[in-house]
Amino acid sequence: MKQHKYHILYVDDEERNLTVFKASFRREYKVFLALSGQEGLEIMKNNEIHLVISDQIMPKMTGLEFFEIVALKYPTIERVILTAYSDMQNIIKAINSCGIYRYMVKPWQKEELRLVIKEALERHQLKEDKIELLQKLQQQNENLEITVKKRTLELEQNNLSLIDANQKLKESKKKLNNLNQIKDKILSIVSHDVRSPLATLSGFIELFIQFQNSFSSEESLKIGKDIKYSVDNLRLFCRYIVCVSWLGSPWFHRKKKTRTLYNLFLN
Repeated sequence: MKQHKYHILYVDDEERNLTVFKASFRREYKVFLALSGQEGLEIMKNNEIHLVISDQIMPKMTGLEFFEIVALKYPTIERVILTAYSDMQNIIKAINSCGIYRYMVKPWQKEELRLVIKEALERHQLKEDKIELLQKLQQQNENLEITVKKRTLELEQNNLSLIDANQKLKESKKKLNNLNQIKDKILSIVSHDVRSPLATLSGFIELFIQFQNSFSSEESLKIGKDIKYSVDNLRLFCRYIVCVSWLGSPWFHRKKKTRTLYNLFLN
């Protein structure tokens, strides 16, 4: 069975007119028939309708009254009204208020009505396409907003990470500067203090050279021990100076997890 793309509701209180309409257009469209406006509203409630064609003069509810309700409940559905010449002025006045696409004078001609139906359905399709396009644009806009928010959050997080890294770098530089200041003070003290064992060592050596024949073996042994003591102290100072000089070096900071200053000093 052929599936029709468009559905048309035809409303007329005369059954003969309904029969003629369905016979004329049932091969092109799916046709729904109603004998009154109320019956037409019930059909529209339960079925998808794209175009409504209604007679104007009907008992209980006129075509214009019917279309006023349709315009409120189903604004995208196209509406065509059929009327006699005698009622033309009322129809023209009511076209804007009911949103009627076209009016036709009864009795209608098949080919003329076919053309009106075709144009009305094209108009309906344009409305549907516009609504679908707007929905897609809205969805794309929402997706874009989500993407922008996500990217903004990522940039903010990256910025916070950079700020944290920069702060840590500043703290490291500050610690390094403090170490360099300490190193300079220690080197200044050590360079001053190292003169003492050098002077003592120099004095012992000169004394030993000058009076070596005057000393007994015990005295010579004592002088030798004193010289060794001064040499050991000098060596200790030299190691200390070397270790202190490493405090600010990149090599020391790379090795600080596995080698302490104390171990370096011992080696």
